Amino acid sequence: MEIHNQIFYMTLCPCILSFSGLILQGHLLPAIDFAHRHSACLYDIALLSAVATAGQFFISYTIRTFGALTFATIMTTRQLVSILLSCLWFSHPLSSAQWLGERLLFFVPFMRRASFATVLQNLRLLSTCKAEIRVNQFLSRKRLDA
Repeated sequence: MEIHNQIFYMTLCPCILSFSGLILQGHLLPAIDFAHRHSACLYDIALLSAVATAGQFFISYTIRTFGALTFATIMTTRQLVSILLSCLWFSHPLSSAQWLGERLLFFVPFMRRASFATVLQNLRLLSTCKAEIRVNQFLSRKRLDA
């Protein structure tokens, strides 16, 4: 499936759910009335929608180019920085358990990546060793035939 189709359908589902929620709860007409009375909010709505769409493109590009683990690392780092900046900006202290949780969430993706890289390196080494064994077996047969 083309990336534009994926983004379209990933955006269409929440749109339908939000629209259905507005109808079922009876908030659709008040929302339209609010937007009509405060037309300046339409600019903010359009800007938020454009930024959300661009964000979806960046997410898809990152996953396709660098993989899901890199994307998870980026998102975890973003959340860590966001929480720490919020704590600094609003002077909210973190408890020792919260600091431990922050460190665990930050280092788990790096540990996964390191272990995954080790596994790949071992597999490459194993395949190289198997290739050398096959070459040695071939050369041994050649010597026996001669």
